[in-house]
Amino acid sequence: MKKTFIIAVAFLAVMCSKAETEKPQTEISTLPDGGRTVIKVMSSNVRNGEGDTGDSLWCNRRNAYIAMLSDTQPDIVGMQEAKAETAADMALLPEYEVFRVAEYDGSNPTVLQDHLPPNLIMFRKSRFEKLDAGVFYYNEEDPGKPVHYPFGASGWQVRGCIWTKLKVKANGQIIYFFDTHFTHDPEVTDAEGNKIFNIEPRRKASQMIVSQIEKLVGEQKASVFVVGDLNCSLYDGSTRNGAYSLEPLTEYMWSARDEAAYYDGGVSFNGFDLTYNKKIGNIDHIFYRGAESMDFITVNGHDYGKTFISDHYPVTCTFKL
Repeated sequence: MKKTFIIAVAFLAVMCSKAETEKPQTEISTLPDGGRTVIKVMSSNVRNGEGDTGDSLWCNRRNAYIAMLSDTQPDIVGMQEAKAETAADMALLPEYEVFRVAEYDGSNPTVLQDHLPPNLIMFRKSRFEKLDAGVFYYNEEDPGKPVHYPFGASGWQVRGCIWTKLKVKANGQIIYFFDTHFTHDPEVTDAEGNKIFNIEPRRKASQMIVSQIEKLVGEQKASVFVVGDLNCSLYDGSTRNGAYSLEPLTEYMWSARDEAAYYDGGVSFNGFDLTYNKKIGNIDHIFYRGAESMDFITVNGHDYGKTFISDHYPVTCTFKL
């Protein structure tokens, strides 16, 4: 059920949570629809796996992926697994500006340049101006310093979150956009031989995102979006327990898939398998505050020249600000 709040009560405290109010206050403009800003947000894991061959290779999916962007026309995109080759291709698209963590200060000698999270944000230059941007890592001691095994996870990869602060050129509205990729569950077992699921590390990552939003956004009037492959689903059972891991986000923000006026019912993960259709595959998320969600779409029904453009279908949501 869609719940809305008028602008007079919006953002009384950007940092309030559902524990303090029934729902986070959401800015719904009193302007008629024709005067409101409408944007389309996308989250997309583009897949850059070690050992990929044939059609799974990015170079063989590149044109199909770009055709998808041309068809869907997103305004802001958060990508995961966008390594250097993908980033270089995206930088050639004339309508978009790209932000990624291309280099860092080497503060952790065990983390090399190519260990950094391959996240990428791109936004339509004609509509937005970038005011600020940055990155934080899932490191309890120092979010500014990348580490392996984030929050004690069994996964080796460095994980973090990149963000941009954008201004809508037409009216000066402010958008904060966060793009992340939570740790997965590699085939690692405990002393008893049981597979380790990174439930707590993902929950701690969710908590850090909320704390960083509070720090960066403060009391500004802004629309806030968090997108990414979070490697868990709100439909998980107790084994992977995504509802628990993502609780800090669902308490603080809205899930577009669950709150949008329309959701197509699609599943975002496919694993290069046309028959995969399990709700626990909805591991690609869009969370938001300060906007009204309209149509949540799983980009799975088009032929862009390849059977799959990735092992995840992109997800989009159209918002009114």
